[in-house]
Amino acid sequence: MKQRIEEIAGITVGYHTTLCELNIDTAQLGYPEGFACTAQVQQLRNGTIEKEIIRAKYVIGADGGKSMTRKVLDIGMDGVQGTSIWGVMDFAGSSDFPE
Repeated sequence: MKQRIEEIAGITVGYHTTLCELNIDTAQLGYPEGFACTAQVQQLRNGTIEKEIIRAKYVIGADGGKSMTRKVLDIGMDGVQGTSIWGVMDFAGSSDFPE
């Protein structure tokens, strides 16, 4: 997915980045050309934490069960929020097992 994002959008996907603040200008939501979202992030680069302001049309909160995006926007979560740390990984494997 990272490679495809970089191919299509011509941007670099960043790692070690944390959302600090997120504001949405609701007056801009009715304008397709508007950039309603303003996010402040901090990123670890070469051992130094750098802060950056990003203006965007959309924000995707894909940051898990303890979502900072959801917290900043005061969006509740239904269900139980666990204490375990886990991850999901997709891979293409091969074996000699019969189908």
